[in-house]
Amino acid sequence: MLMRSASSLDEPRLDPHLEEPRVQPKASQKHGRRTGSSRLTNSAIKSTLPGNVSAVSSSKDPTSVTGKDLVPLSTTDRPDLEVATPVLVKRTVSKFKSKPNIPGLQGAAQRKYSLFCNNRTGDLYSVFWSLVGEAPAMEDAEFISGFTACAPFPGKNNARTVSGMGKDGSVMHGVVRYVYKGNMIEECRKDGREHGLRVVCTQMGDIWIRLFSDGQRLAQIVLSSDYKISSSPKPIDEGGLEALLSHLHLILECFGVQDE
Repeated sequence: MLMRSASSLDEPRLDPHLEEPRVQPKASQKHGRRTGSSRLTNSAIKSTLPGNVSAVSSSKDPTSVTGKDLVPLSTTDRPDLEVATPVLVKRTVSKFKSKPNIPGLQGAAQRKYSLFCNNRTGDLYSVFWSLVGEAPAMEDAEFISGFTACAPFPGKNNARTVSGMGKDGSVMHGVVRYVYKGNMIEECRKDGREHGLRVVCTQMGDIWIRLFSDGQRLAQIVLSSDYKISSSPKPIDEGGLEALLSHLHLILECFGVQDE
């Protein structure tokens, strides 16, 4: 099983614009659908990391866990698995795609986000929701072109304009996007908390990718401007790195990059 210890270790300092409080993960992982002819196998995951560096992990004792244990994710292709994407998610992504240029976003962040925005579909988010349990319930959600929410962190100092799916007028719920200190963030939320995939296009051209479950970070990968996995900061494993790595090709395809 993919597990994480209740104990913690210090992590290398990350980009202060993207850092957030550390949390304990809990999630059940399922298979996601893959496309394309190539795939990452279990043995290939280690070699995927730059220079065969190991991921940063907060696990000292793999037998000591808190929360819900994670089910190991097989990297075997599952062409028979269909991902059911909610209609509202598809409509939201379609609205985003119609307006890839974001006010206040410039340079590399805008260029990278335009690529991503023009190529990703709602199915991308459904795959990553399937890894952490299920998609948020959509009964009370709606598309809101602009509303005020506290993102990416809680607290009134982080109140900003967010676009995308919400409920009750100000609760992020589904797929949302917003600008944070010159970086473009598109992510999934459930009842206001991070749940599923987050993709951040930074001013420097890097891509920060995180996987969450109910507000708890499970994994992080940073891609350099040439879409290679960065060794600084190293990938972070809090129970979900293997799952994120084995589906990384889906994100790369949104930037026009094919895995080998």
